[in-house]
Amino acid sequence: MAGCRLSLTTAHTYAEPGDYRVVVKVIDILGNDTTKTVKVKVK
Repeated sequence: MAGCRLSLTTAHTYAEPGDYRVVVKVIDILGNDTTKTVKVKVK
């Protein structure tokens, strides 16, 4: 795919402190997918 760019970073600001779970799901061009969950503590 010429000219196609994939962003590998992102940012998010949480409104309140606390414990959160971040879920990232990736699907490749063949339809294979994987999901990763990470716990995040916002102070």
